[in-house]
Amino acid sequence: MKKLLSIAAAALVGTTVAASAATLSIDSTNPGSIPGTSINEILPTLPVALSGTGELSGFFESSIKVSNIGADEKLRIDVWGYEALYKNTFSLGAGGSDGVYNTIPGSNGVNLQTGNLLTWYTDGIDVDVDGNLIFSFSTTGPSSPNTVANGSANTVATDMINFFAHQAADGSIWLLLDDGDVLGGDDDNHDDLVIRIASVPLPAGALLLLTGLGALGLRRRMTA
Repeated sequence: MKKLLSIAAAALVGTTVAASAATLSIDSTNPGSIPGTSINEILPTLPVALSGTGELSGFFESSIKVSNIGADEKLRIDVWGYEALYKNTFSLGAGGSDGVYNTIPGSNGVNLQTGNLLTWYTDGIDVDVDGNLIFSFSTTGPSSPNTVANGSANTVATDMINFFAHQAADGSIWLLLDDGDVLGGDDDNHDDLVIRIASVPLPAGALLLLTGLGALGLRRRMTA
């Protein structure tokens, strides 16, 4: 019996255990697309597939939800460029506790920055009572209101700040901001600030360790 239990414990430790990961999803009933031509300067630089018409599919008036959140899970945030005249801000977590990013305002015109400008990891995953990831965008531009939070009225009106959401094949979510510059001639191109959000699973090695410890504990109880 002891030998059999030893073999079972070793088999559990050696078994490949899939890493767990929170699930990101888009909650919206308003599908649409963002042009990937000269109107949007950031889109051609993104590592996501464009359709044959040069457009990125996704949703307007969307909320980003997170489910299946396990202990010690994190999010990876990538800032993937912006074309901004104003200071636009992305804040993650209540009061920006999980991180804040600000664009650099343009000088005498639009400031264009492309490529993966910054990456950071959160300490956890904060959602509200409806399962919406807690984040917001804001702008120093003339839009009113000049802030839009996830789960609130993310309107598609061209004179109001709003974000467009796309889910890539790897499950990550891309957020494309339009800062609603109605006084400056709103371009409505959703490239004023582009953010990628991806869940980071508990490493498979950690799950293997937990599984192995559990199996060894069972062996000790059986032999006591």
